[in-house]
Amino acid sequence: MNKQMQHSREKVEVKNEHGKNRKGRKLLFTSSLNFSAREAFMTYSTPSTFLEISKPQAILKPAKNNEVPSSWPLAHSHAFRFTMNGFIPFGKHHILYESIDTTNLTMQSREHGIGVPVWDNFTEFIPLSDSTCILREELVISAGALNGYVVAYAIDLFEGRHKRLQAYLEKR
Repeated sequence: MNKQMQHSREKVEVKNEHGKNRKGRKLLFTSSLNFSAREAFMTYSTPSTFLEISKPQAILKPAKNNEVPSSWPLAHSHAFRFTMNGFIPFGKHHILYESIDTTNLTMQSREHGIGVPVWDNFTEFIPLSDSTCILREELVISAGALNGYVVAYAIDLFEGRHKRLQAYLEKR
């Protein structure tokens, strides 16, 4: 299972939407899954599964008159009401998938919300065998004075998400 979950972090410069450099953090999460890379990717890339395995650290409910899509449309931002750690309302969170590559088993999302203008996540599933893979996620965050808090939250979120993905796959 995810006993090999590892993460690392480093300081980076991040360009904001106005072209200015801001301080940020790059986090790298890796874990091994006892499932084929394709099966894990197809499950993880489904919006309903992604939202389910993000709980309780991130409860995302569609904002006004929106529904959870059956698949993530590219270049279309989805707004969600975000509740942090199961009980702290934290405003709107926007998710935009820039790419979902079913051949290379990779995804790139650009996300942002209140206090966190940059939350860019690159995800890849690396096959090791027909029945095992590595889930690798690189997250770039820029949250100004909140960077330290957001990094701690992101580590908790991603560790939980990786564990719940393995459990979710085992139930199927």
